[in-house]
Amino acid sequence: MPKQKKNKFVLGITGNIACGKSTVAAIFKTKDCQLIDADCLGHELLPMGTGVYRKIRKSFGQGILDPDNSINRVKLAKIVFSDKKALAKLNGIVYPVLIKEIKRLIKN
Repeated sequence: MPKQKKNKFVLGITGNIACGKSTVAAIFKTKDCQLIDADCLGHELLPMGTGVYRKIRKSFGQGILDPDNSINRVKLAKIVFSDKKALAKLNGIVYPVLIKEIKRLIKN
């Protein structure tokens, strides 16, 4: 008999801070589900040399960099979470690349 394909479901877990997202993700992990952590993927887009890094540096300037020229996420967060236009600019840089990577991982 031919092997049946399993149905593939894609679920997103969203919510506010401390609402249980990590707990739910841990439960899915015990059930052998593939997890794609968008926060972790987003952090992986920031290293020096990436296109995202260059665009963020150009858009937000030297003031967001640590002495080693890596992006200081705390400094960047202070800017974008106090200015809706700055947050929209950051999201416009990061989200297209992040979404593309998530889609690639879902297909595999």
